[in-house]
Amino acid sequence: YAKGEVTRQRMDYSDIYNDERGIEEVLLRNVKSFKALYYIYDGEKQKYLWQDEWIEQKPPLAVRIELELKNNGQTNKFTKTASIPAS
Repeated sequence: YAKGEVTRQRMDYSDIYNDERGIEEVLLRNVKSFKALYYIYDGEKQKYLWQDEWIEQKPPLAVRIELELKNNGQTNKFTKTASIPAS
């Protein structure tokens, strides 16, 4: 998320090997805010919690996307949570 856009970077092995950027596509425009949250079990605190950075080796239990889009002077807010069955 940068400059009010959500983009996707597609790279194949040759792009990675040649240190090239690959293909970037714009998925959403007019983005006011974008946030990804990761649901984990914290063994030290012995509780489940949402964190805004993914630093674990195993997949999270769920991922939540919070998104605000600007449209004709209005801001529309969207939230989507998806569980990860492989966890």
